[in-house]
Amino acid sequence: MTEKEKNDKHVSDISALLTYYDLARQAAQKPDVGQVVLAPVLSHDNKHQIADAKRSDPHSHGRADIVIRPVDDRIDFRGKPERLPIYALSLGQTEELVVTRAKKRPCVILAKTAALKVQTLPASQQGKALNAFGEVYLLAPIFSVTTHKKATSFGPVMTARVKCMMYPEFMYVPQSGMIIKDHGVMRLDRTCWSYLLGACEPQPLFVSSEVLGLCWEQVRVLAGHTPSEEYAEVREVMLSYLPADCQ
Repeated sequence: MTEKEKNDKHVSDISALLTYYDLARQAAQKPDVGQVVLAPVLSHDNKHQIADAKRSDPHSHGRADIVIRPVDDRIDFRGKPERLPIYALSLGQTEELVVTRAKKRPCVILAKTAALKVQTLPASQQGKALNAFGEVYLLAPIFSVTTHKKATSFGPVMTARVKCMMYPEFMYVPQSGMIIKDHGVMRLDRTCWSYLLGACEPQPLFVSSEVLGLCWEQVRVLAGHTPSEEYAEVREVMLSYLPADCQ
């Protein structure tokens, strides 16, 4: 792209080069790939917190005292044969309760699985499998960028770099109506699988197939593969617009 072409067209983020949202798509009966959904997203703390549960009453399965403490690699997840069973928790000998925070965020559905027909398995193998293979959705959560009202991890310099596709683990997300209320960043480094069962709200908003394609190209980069020539060209164009003071 020549300097004249760059000056003739203002490019601030990827939505200036392609259609970001697919406004022609309608909300399906079930959540679909490309759809935005509000869902609880677990925080990624540096170290797990363990809720160490012990029976309040040695004669009762339903009452427990819980002490929240940092994970201890010497004893946790290694089996606690002295731990009395707590019926309400159903903890195995090598299982622990992990405590973390969660926040409801807009997420983009990157992929989904179909529910398997367990009835095709031998009758003797259906019991354990009945609730094990339902529909699951791969979510990429969206985090807000810094505004004049609130500072976030994505300050002005970081946001400018994300807008220009410097990092394969991030994709810029422009504001859209009252669903994506503020500009944000889709975090491919925080993807998670969810059944979308509790506290989840599918929204009547879809990203375009082009945006999904770019996301999967970036996943290929994160996996150590060479992206397509088309992706490399788009990224090169975007990086050419990165302000000098943000490089």
